[in-house]
Amino acid sequence: GSTLRVKVPGDAHRKDRSFLRIMASAGNILANDLLIPLQKGVPVTHPDRLTREDREATIMYFLMVDRFRNGNPDRDDPVDDPEVAPRANFHGGDLDGVLEMIEDGYFTDLGVNAVWFSPITQNPLEAYIEVPEPKRKYTGYHGYWPITLTTIDHRFGDEQVMAQLVSSAHERDISVL
Repeated sequence: GSTLRVKVPGDAHRKDRSFLRIMASAGNILANDLLIPLQKGVPVTHPDRLTREDREATIMYFLMVDRFRNGNPDRDDPVDDPEVAPRANFHGGDLDGVLEMIEDGYFTDLGVNAVWFSPITQNPLEAYIEVPEPKRKYTGYHGYWPITLTTIDHRFGDEQVMAQLVSSAHERDISVL
C-alpha cells in the first residue's frame, strides 16, 4: 500500500466548509475523482457532520408519486376507460403517502437527505392513445403530461399537504425537489 500525503491549502482553516478534490490516473486511464469535504480545513469523517447544504454529499431518492404510497384513498381518481390497462392508469400514490413515509422515518433510516418527485402538476383527466402500434391507451399517472404548471394534480394532493410535506422534510434535514 502506498501513502499519499496532501497539504490542505492555507486558507481552508478559515472556512466552515471547503472541499479537497483528488484526481488520479494511470497512463491514459482516469480514475474516479474524490471530493472530500473539509470543515475548518479538517476532513469530515462522520456523515452526521454533513448537512443538506452539502450538495456534493446528497443521497437522493427518486420516487414516482403515483406509484409510491397511497396515503389518502379519498384522492383516488383513476381514469374511467375500459381501454386503459390497469398498469397504465393511476394507482393512488399521493403526497399524503410521501408525508407519512417522511414522518415514519423511512428516508432518514435509508440515509437519504434529498427526495426528488416525479412531476406533481395537473395532468389530463382522460387517457391518450400512443402513436405507434399497438396504439395502447395511457393516463398521465407519471406526471409528464402537464396541462398546467401552477396547480398540483388533485390525485396527488393540494398546496396544504405539499407545504406540510416540505416542512416535515426540512425538519429532518431532507431537501425536496
